Amino acid sequence: MIGDDAELVKAGIQGFAEGTFKPVSDLIQSLFGPAATEAGLLLRDQVKHWRAKRTIRLFEHTKALLAEAKIQPTQVPLKILLPIIDNASIEDEDDLQDIWANLLANAADPRKSDEVVPTFLAILKELSSRDVMFLQALFSQSRERSNKWLTARNVDDIAFEDSDLRSIFANAGLARYHFERGWISNEEAERLDLPAEIRDDVRADVRDIAYSMDLFRRLGVVAKVFEVPIKKGNANIFTLGTKHAFTRLGVCFVEACQAPKP
Repeated sequence: MIGDDAELVKAGIQGFAEGTFKPVSDLIQSLFGPAATEAGLLLRDQVKHWRAKRTIRLFEHTKALLAEAKIQPTQVPLKILLPIIDNASIEDEDDLQDIWANLLANAADPRKSDEVVPTFLAILKELSSRDVMFLQALFSQSRERSNKWLTARNVDDIAFEDSDLRSIFANAGLARYHFERGWISNEEAERLDLPAEIRDDVRADVRDIAYSMDLFRRLGVVAKVFEVPIKKGNANIFTLGTKHAFTRLGVCFVEACQAPKP
């Protein structure tokens, strides 16, 4: 009986060893025993079914976007189309998948007003939903300021200080702790003797902002634009007044990630 079970397990593993679950075939053999054949087929079908559902949702949302913008879609290059489908089909957050749909709709727009290039796909793949919300909030604020300031004609002319970043992060609803004026520093939290759990939330918010800005800089969508060195003798001991602004790549990326307009 034991020998028969072993043969059945072996046959089950061989049935899908070359497929999606090859890296975990040993684990599945251990977990399911003689039922490994059925397990492999079940898991394979579940993955296919789930990705199919997500792909259908992508196309349905893209179709709605194009219809709303009154756009007759044109052919999309495969080097743009296939990565969008592949990434969107495994995206389990609807908000992020909607960004992929926006990219696809813009790529299918014959006007190419917000052209989609392969670099944009690589950037979006790196971002979490929190990163996207923060980036969009930064962009909206930059757009608003550029429309008001006579000396700033473009979004990438607008520079943000650290205090601006914290306010925008909080006002976008991303902060764990929302202070009365929108943000609070670690030092202020200590000085005001706030409860330990609030100080932990403040530290976590500061960390998340720093992480996102590091990521945005690495991806090339924002850049440092202003630093004033503080000197002690002939040495710079730290910098004060570091500012950030969107790069031209960042502006084009965010615009391509928005729903197309009529």
